[in-house]
Amino acid sequence: MRLTSLTTLLMLAIVACSLSVEVSAIGDKVSCTYLSPAMYSFDYSSVDRNAGNPWTAKDSSGNEYSWHICSEDQGLKGCTSSAVCQQPASGDAKSCGKLDTQKYSVVGEDNGETVSVLYNDGTQCQDGTPRQTTITLKCGKDPTQIVGSVAEDPANKCFYLITMQGKELCATGSTPPKGGSDNSLSGGSIFLIILACSIVLYLIVGVGVKFQKYEARGIDLIPNLDFWRDLPFLCKDGVMFVVDKVKGLFGGSSGTYETVDG
Repeated sequence: MRLTSLTTLLMLAIVACSLSVEVSAIGDKVSCTYLSPAMYSFDYSSVDRNAGNPWTAKDSSGNEYSWHICSEDQGLKGCTSSAVCQQPASGDAKSCGKLDTQKYSVVGEDNGETVSVLYNDGTQCQDGTPRQTTITLKCGKDPTQIVGSVAEDPANKCFYLITMQGKELCATGSTPPKGGSDNSLSGGSIFLIILACSIVLYLIVGVGVKFQKYEARGIDLIPNLDFWRDLPFLCKDGVMFVVDKVKGLFGGSSGTYETVDG
């Protein structure tokens, strides 16, 4: 019974840590910014229109498409959590790419000019192929606008192509933004998540063992209690030792150790 309870606590802690990592990762998957391999930074937040006012265009068959670059398109029913939606001339709206599948990449030479963003895992076509969309974002001199109409890739059914061009789509700089790219967790973030999970596991396992095995209660439930009580004094001794060594290097008197004549 005691082993079962302890195992349950441990599993709950592991699940909590896994969820925290997953939530952080999902949050970084969707971004209005992109840092290219050549360290050109792009910020598309200024062209990501508000919900209910997406970019829109039609294809040659009269189907209407609506999309956002880095936020969910809420303009059409049936396109929940989608970046790109298709409203056929007749019938229900269809997702042409989920927002959380967003993937940026450089088109051609990495010179701060052209980037594409891919969204996939949309509503399946009749043959079972999930719809997907590539939006090509080209740097230009004029305000951003849609170039041509929405097209279906001739080589890939249910693969839609959209092109936009404008000055807002140009690189904003050739050096990494402070803190690095928004598309992945930084090393510091990963370290903090691991540290937090380790502390949670340490406390849960330690408290569980002392409660079940040693029948401890109250403050005695804290794992390694004697060590944590002594830690401030150990730190003080360590600091004083270092200070004395530094004084000795500069010819000062440490005042800590004395020579005893036998």
